[in-house]
Amino acid sequence: MERIRFKKANINAIPPPSSGRTTIGDSDVKKLHLRITSKGTKTYYYVGKHRRKTVWIKIGIHPEISPQIARAKALEYAAAYAKGEDPAADIRYDKDEWTVEKAWQAYRERHVRRGGKSLETIDGYWNHYLSIWARKSLSDITVADAKKLRRQILEKRSGATANRVRATGHALFNLAIADDVCTFSGFNPFAKVEKSKESNRKSRLKLSQMPRFFAALDDVSLTMQDFITIALLTGRRAGDIKSMRWVDLDIDGAMWAIPDTKANEPQEVALSDPTLAILRKRRKETKSQWVFPAGSRSGHLEEYKKAWQRIRKNAGLGDLWFHDLRRSLSSIAQDRNISAAVVGAQLGHKDAATTLKFYTEPSGAAKRDAVNLVASIIADASQSGTSK
Repeated sequence: MERIRFKKANINAIPPPSSGRTTIGDSDVKKLHLRITSKGTKTYYYVGKHRRKTVWIKIGIHPEISPQIARAKALEYAAAYAKGEDPAADIRYDKDEWTVEKAWQAYRERHVRRGGKSLETIDGYWNHYLSIWARKSLSDITVADAKKLRRQILEKRSGATANRVRATGHALFNLAIADDVCTFSGFNPFAKVEKSKESNRKSRLKLSQMPRFFAALDDVSLTMQDFITIALLTGRRAGDIKSMRWVDLDIDGAMWAIPDTKANEPQEVALSDPTLAILRKRRKETKSQWVFPAGSRSGHLEEYKKAWQRIRKNAGLGDLWFHDLRRSLSSIAQDRNISAAVVGAQLGHKDAATTLKFYTEPSGAAKRDAVNLVASIIADASQSGTSK
């Protein structure tokens, strides 16, 4: 086996093998080894004999652990074995060390219990990103892994998404470090991941684009047409609309009481006449408790992005996001001098604009007048192509 003096520069210069893994020994401490994988991960191990069996004890990942610390740890293990002790009995692949999935389950339960982000939101971070590490032990996740995940997210999504996943991963590892049951006491890999730059999007669906937008709606199912139209007319988030229940709707009063929102508080949303027409039609077509029932685990609609991408492509809307529909309603309303207090209340902003701090809560009538005005403007634009 090849041996070199373990120094940072020497270890950094070791190329990864083309496949599998290779092991190199330290020239100073004979029982200190470095295992290098084809992916470039370099891990320090103590390798010695105990009761005629070879013992491997993981010390840490380079460069999170320096060669000096690894050498001192290897000497500590060697001294313990010389005294007849077995340090590996306590630390070698400890069965109590959590996998990333187990840490996630603990985080999910405690985070929801203390009133954090919506369950749907954090489940999305897990399902789409963090679950790639589900079966790995916490100690197997390196800073390089966390940075790679950030790069992968930025290739397809926004800096905001990368930052939300980073914050969730950071909180997950912090919980495991602080937990009395979990034996993980390593380094939080997300602590060295930089925040991504978040763009201040100002995109919206313009009135001049409405004819193309509504024409493209014909290319998707009736359910998707209703779902996306309600999103545009109410200005609410996709998650609110997906989980819309009949019990929360007052059709006669033209109001929708959302029991649980991203702001962690119930909110009332005014419903325009076109929205009410869609809801009355759907009420005749379904006996489900959900306005948009589906065969998903939740029982209601979950997937809408494929339909949105088709509409966006066929209407030539560029990189317009589904969430930009909220900004569209707000922009149209403010262009018509509708109070910012009314718009903010309709959109459900917890941290409202400055005007909201000095105005009383807008009445349901005011919000209904606002959404009906916006709905009429949208209807006119869809026919005439008014440019605004």
